[in-house]
Amino acid sequence: METPAGPLTSLAPHAASSSAPPEQGRRLRQFRADHPDIEIFLRAAGGPWQTITTEPAGKTVTTRWELDELLNELERRMGARQQAQADTSPAGPT
Repeated sequence: METPAGPLTSLAPHAASSSAPPEQGRRLRQFRADHPDIEIFLRAAGGPWQTITTEPAGKTVTTRWELDELLNELERRMGARQQAQADTSPAGPT
């Protein structure tokens, strides 16, 4: 599989193939269920985690060595995106 960051060497459907603790695997599965439009994968065994997020202006690639840090960043971005959408909705901020 080819990604914007280069060839993908290891697709990790869950954190079991990495050194991530079990609670991070559960968190990853929940995030994927909530956001199926965001691709999350492990670049290679022991390598960094990456995401590909489709944005209105293109695709954003995010890389973190720790799964927990990656999920924290994604959740921060999702919260900021939801806030911006609420601020620009016809009803205005809630």
